[in-house]
Amino acid sequence: MNAHDTTPAPDAPFVPRRGRRMALSAAVAAIVLFGVIALLLPGPDSGGRWGPLDKLMVWGLGLAIAALMYRYTRIAAWPQEDGLKVRNLMLTQTLPWSHIEDVRFGGGEPWVQAEMVEGETIAVMAIQRADGEFGVAEAHRLAALVPPPTGRADAGLGGLVGGVPACPRGVTRWGIQAAASPDSGHQDRVGVTTWAIGAGSSPIL
Repeated sequence: MNAHDTTPAPDAPFVPRRGRRMALSAAVAAIVLFGVIALLLPGPDSGGRWGPLDKLMVWGLGLAIAALMYRYTRIAAWPQEDGLKVRNLMLTQTLPWSHIEDVRFGGGEPWVQAEMVEGETIAVMAIQRADGEFGVAEAHRLAALVPPPTGRADAGLGGLVGGVPACPRGVTRWGIQAAASPDSGHQDRVGVTTWAIGAGSSPIL
């Protein structure tokens, strides 16, 4: 990898970009804004009713907002030998690789969803739709780390799931259904089929 290549290594941590910058900016803004408001509130000496404790509580509200925004900047996910360690806004947990069935990134969700073999769906907030194509690339990178399923009839290329071709792992986010317009003869988009990014995954309709 050369010095100008910004593509993450396959086992590099997953870290959001745009959301992280916005959260950090919001944290600084909250501290400054509420601090200025607290200083400008009229105290007893100027005919107001805001005492030192009241002003401190106002500034404390800004600090609480900043703390929440700082927590958002800490969102990340780390590929490890035994699984994916996921730190979301409020919870940190490790998802064993063998328990991850599908990696989904579609249907309007703001971040990647990991579908577990137990039937539970867990958000991976480190990979976000707000990051555009970078987020898509990170979703593909995560999907490539998940071992392919075994013993599933729908696994592999060219399989059918409910009469719809299965989407090979890491291939695409969604398929566009198109039909010819009877008036113009051009293809118009008539629907969007969202695909799971997983090994032989079924589409999300």
